[in-house]
Amino acid sequence: MDSSKQNNNDDNSFLEDNSGGVQFKDILFLVLHNLHWFILCAVIGAGIAYYKVKGEEKVYSSLATIMLKTGSSGGSESLRSSAVMDEFMGRGVAVSSIFNEMMILRSQTLMERVVRQLDLNTMYSYTTRLAKRNKALYKDSPIEVYFPEANDQTSVSFVITPKDTETVILSEFQGQNDSPQMTVHVGDTVNTPVGRVAVVYTWFYNESYNNVSINMQHHPVATVAAWYRNAVNVAPDDERKNTILRLSITDSSPTRAADVLNTLIMVYNEDSMEDQKRILQYSTKYIDERIAYLDSDIDDISQQVVDFQQKHNIIDVRSYGQSYVASSIQYSQELKDLKVQRGLAQYLLDYVQNNTEHDLIPSNMGLEGKAAALIDSYDELAIQLNKYKQSGTMNNPQAQAKLSELITLEAGVKEALESYLSELDMRIKAAQQSQQAANVQVQTVPVEQLRVKAIESKKQIKEGLLLTMLTKREELLLNEPKIEPSCRVIDQAWPNPNPIAPKPRKAVTRGLLIGLLIPVAVILLRRLLDTRVHFRSDVERLTKTPFLGEIPFKKDAKDHAIVVRENGRDSVSEAFRLVRSNLEYMKNRDQEGGQVIMFTSFVVSSGKTFVSTNLATSFALANKKVVLVDLDIRKATFNKVFGIRSQMGVSNFLSGTDDTVEDLINTDMVVPNLDVIFSGPVPPNPAELLMSDRLEEMIDHLRKHYDYVFLDNVPLGIVADADIVKRVVDTTVFVIRANKTDKRMISELDRVYKSNRYPNLSVLLNSVKYKKRRGYGYGYGYGYGYGYGYGYGYGYGSYGYGYGGYGYGYGGYGYGDDEEDGKKKKRRHHSSQETPAQPISGAEYNKENSENKVENKTVVEHTTVNPAESSAPVIQLSTLTDAELYKYLHDLIEGEKLFLDQHFNRQTLIERTGLSKERIGSAFAQSSGHERLTNLVRELRLDYALSLMNEQPQLTVEQVCQASGFANSDTFTRSFKTKFGMTPSAYRESKSEIPTKTD
Repeated sequence: MDSSKQNNNDDNSFLEDNSGGVQFKDILFLVLHNLHWFILCAVIGAGIAYYKVKGEEKVYSSLATIMLKTGSSGGSESLRSSAVMDEFMGRGVAVSSIFNEMMILRSQTLMERVVRQLDLNTMYSYTTRLAKRNKALYKDSPIEVYFPEANDQTSVSFVITPKDTETVILSEFQGQNDSPQMTVHVGDTVNTPVGRVAVVYTWFYNESYNNVSINMQHHPVATVAAWYRNAVNVAPDDERKNTILRLSITDSSPTRAADVLNTLIMVYNEDSMEDQKRILQYSTKYIDERIAYLDSDIDDISQQVVDFQQKHNIIDVRSYGQSYVASSIQYSQELKDLKVQRGLAQYLLDYVQNNTEHDLIPSNMGLEGKAAALIDSYDELAIQLNKYKQSGTMNNPQAQAKLSELITLEAGVKEALESYLSELDMRIKAAQQSQQAANVQVQTVPVEQLRVKAIESKKQIKEGLLLTMLTKREELLLNEPKIEPSCRVIDQAWPNPNPIAPKPRKAVTRGLLIGLLIPVAVILLRRLLDTRVHFRSDVERLTKTPFLGEIPFKKDAKDHAIVVRENGRDSVSEAFRLVRSNLEYMKNRDQEGGQVIMFTSFVVSSGKTFVSTNLATSFALANKKVVLVDLDIRKATFNKVFGIRSQMGVSNFLSGTDDTVEDLINTDMVVPNLDVIFSGPVPPNPAELLMSDRLEEMIDHLRKHYDYVFLDNVPLGIVADADIVKRVVDTTVFVIRANKTDKRMISELDRVYKSNRYPNLSVLLNSVKYKKRRGYGYGYGYGYGYGYGYGYGYGYGSYGYGYGGYGYGYGGYGYGDDEEDGKKKKRRHHSSQETPAQPISGAEYNKENSENKVENKTVVEHTTVNPAESSAPVIQLSTLTDAELYKYLHDLIEGEKLFLDQHFNRQTLIERTGLSKERIGSAFAQSSGHERLTNLVRELRLDYALSLMNEQPQLTVEQVCQASGFANSDTFTRSFKTKFGMTPSAYRESKSEIPTKTD
């Protein structure tokens, strides 16, 4: 009991809906079918990319890291300071942020200095012989060119080709395309179309450079500097919010890239040190001027004291009125200090008013208040503006903005100094008033002695100022050697021998991907522009009209040829058999007499006559009495098909010239049971004849004597014949030709079907071309299926498998191909070749058919159907009971061997029958009470597997498992043991045979 349950669970996979994976399979089939184009385009794309990257110039990268120094009191925003400036000025100077330093490093002025120092404006290069790649010669050029008359703006280029140790050839002068070559001696200065030049050899010259063309280019310094300025990348290290900068550059020479960065850092440090020296020089000059002025002033005061004492005979006044004089001296000292401040402020105010060139203003000279802070800010802007003046970029918008800011600060300094002078005047006035009050107390002191005291006090003030200036000057002289650069080199730039570009692997990968995209784009474009119907899915997507079936394309078939033969195993014969089966189920069983089927289409050449004649032949071979009626009385198509020029036909009967239908019938035209009625003479009024009552009379007569009456009619919509004839029709077959019918016509067919203009309308797709699939995979459509006797699995757009020389194919319906079958048997079994299947006319059919009725009985053939592509029978099953429906489904599964398809599931039956899942389940539930679809399919698979093991003992268990439709060998082994009491291997080893059970 447990084993049975387990078996049921293991074998339920075919009941699951696996339709969701069809899209992936379609994509896989599309790729496999066009695999050769994908491979070819990928190889071409990769080859082109490799050839292109092989000739590209190599690019190298170099890196350097520096740390900007900060002042001790300026904070992290004061970067261009030094120990000297900290000691003397007490603050950082010149630069306010790290971003300004980044701009200075990438400035045009610094880069021009780098270009001049390294002589970068003169470049040498040559093209390698194998890779044809341009290679730079930096510091290792075998030649060197001098330009006696050149300047920084000269632009020159030409080619130098060494011939030997004595001479070189100059050619391809810039701007002189028609100039001849010049042979010059090495070391000689010669006149050339581009000016006077001299070529000399360097230490790197050797004979290998002879006859090698070396390109020389001499560009203006500003142009080269601008290029390198853009090539250098300066970025801060933001990971720790520090003052570290990372410099990088790319160049065709690794040595040159490293030299540019190292020289740039050196020039940057030199520039920062020059800034500091310039500040010291200006401060020294100012202090010297002040010392000279104080010296002169002190000498004048000293002389005044001497003259006064000599004149008034005064020697010492210290001991007189000291108690009264003390207060007066105190106020006098305060007054003196205030006057000193006022003098300094007045001097600075005069200096600012006369400072038309916006030079630096002396700062930190003892001045107090707001004016001192404004002067500091003014000096910082003045130094920055001075750099723009030196580089000649005063027209720069940034420079103009800083100049406006400087003028504003200068006005603020003036205003602050004027305000400070007013304040000092008020304080001086107050001090004078206090001094006057004190002087009242010392009136007893002689006026002369007090005047001498005042002069001496003034002298002391001047001497104090002089001593301060002398001290400052000495400090500057002692600290001048301590000037240091603004940055410290952390990592020096080194030549990197590994190029960063081009990257061959990346380029080849990109070329390969582009090559793969080309066939994808072409395929998509073809799909978008394709408006033709190709496969069944195209029809079903555009219309709800029931799909009757599809007929494969027969390459060697002639127009209107009859290709269906008795026992024929080719794809077209099997397709017509399947359509025949579907039409049988569409037959109205309540109606008496034969079934009248009309064939029509949208346009001519859709294959109506081909379909009707071959389908009639197929019915006749199935022992059905069939009559073919050519209702295309305008063209008489059957005359060409059967090779007969009949004078009697439909037009004779409809016009009344012949009253007997039997006289029109041509019996056994191709095969027994197949009769034909030709169209007859072409009448002048075909539409009126078809509207007569004699048409009903002819059709009623044919119904009584035939199982099927096939009416081959004209295309729909071109003339009214089809609309006229439909009154006598039971079923209408609309023929669409693949690869010819426009998809937009299918929408019109859908409107015809929804309007019920034609009775029991269904659509048949003719001339379908199934492409062979590449590799191991799945496909759709009809397939050539070879059983395990032939040892080949071959798909005509089908599922195709091959295992150890054995295989099978399953498509819309599995069958063999006579021609291919004969070729395979000849190669593998060395047996006689069968007669290949060829399309024949009706006149030749009987003879050909009688010669090919030998059937090979030694082959156990199995065929399966692809549920996604099989032609679904459009039948009315609603009137059947559950038992009848079960019998029909049972015969369908076993007869077409759907159970051999591992992907067979309940959805397959839904698609094939149009029934609901519940209706199919109800039918199987009524059979034997408990038997279900799962048990039926398992039983059929096991019986088929047993028959294979009995009839073809050379097959392995794995091959039998695969052929009988089981998902895997474990499930097969368990199911086999449950039913037969032993495993497949044990049965193979035993001598006895288990009789195959049948349902």
